Amino acid sequence: MGGIIDFIGGPPEENNGELNPFFLTRDQERALMELRERVSAMVDEKTQVITVSVKMQDPLISAQLTNVVVEQLQEYITTYRTQKAKQDLEFTESVFEEARNNYYRTQQAYAAFEDANKNIISASYRTEQERLKNEMSLTFNLYNTLAQKLEQDKLRVQERTPVYTIIEPATVPLKASSPKKMLILIGFIFLAGCGTVGYILFKDAFNFRK
Repeated sequence: MGGIIDFIGGPPEENNGELNPFFLTRDQERALMELRERVSAMVDEKTQVITVSVKMQDPLISAQLTNVVVEQLQEYITTYRTQKAKQDLEFTESVFEEARNNYYRTQQAYAAFEDANKNIISASYRTEQERLKNEMSLTFNLYNTLAQKLEQDKLRVQERTPVYTIIEPATVPLKASSPKKMLILIGFIFLAGCGTVGYILFKDAFNFRK
């Protein structure tokens, strides 16, 4: 019965104080739902302006939390838009490093062969010299091609990195956005007026029944 109750009631509350988005406790889930109702972000499709609003009981906490949400949102959008380009850049950098080392190695091998066979003229010498020269040319062409691609990938990451401008920074609000005190006051006055009019109109009927 204890196992069934735990299964129906949800995950256990003990998680050593750590936050695991895949395995939330009941208290963490309630806090998350509360934050979802208090934090909102809207995107204008025409201007691409993102409006972030936070509703908290404390105005200072509301302004501070708004700044945190804006920073996290900027980081998330940047990562989302540049993730593929950064992965391509990292792969190109690793391949470029390997190609550069291969080119330097073949270049040194060709220079060492030339230094060791300065006064030798033979068919085997010319064959080996041609082979080393061709290998050095191939590695250089690959190295040069990857160097150009590396610069292109860097530019692509730069192009896909969004630039943010804070149009209206978060400030501590001077008045509460909700509840609308004036509307509540008008509503009470309206209800009081209706009650008074109703009492005046029907008080004779109430007295007659008595």
